[in-house]
Amino acid sequence: DLTLLLDVEVRRGLERIQQRADADRLERERAAFYERVRAGYMKIAASEPDRVVLIDANQDFEQVAQEIRKTVDVF
Repeated sequence: DLTLLLDVEVRRGLERIQQRADADRLERERAAFYERVRAGYMKIAASEPDRVVLIDANQDFEQVAQEIRKTVDVF
């Protein structure tokens, strides 16, 4: 199995949320919530490096898509 973890810095993720029209309940959480969630996912990625591949989602959409395609093609 392969799991792609699209990792984005909390600040950058919050900026992206603000650009959308309607935020849902989870999107209205504070930064500390997202820091904890991100840390949890990073812990999983570190404990299962053969299964979880980190993708830098701080990049623009096309760069992220290209990195995903490259990773999946190798898999």
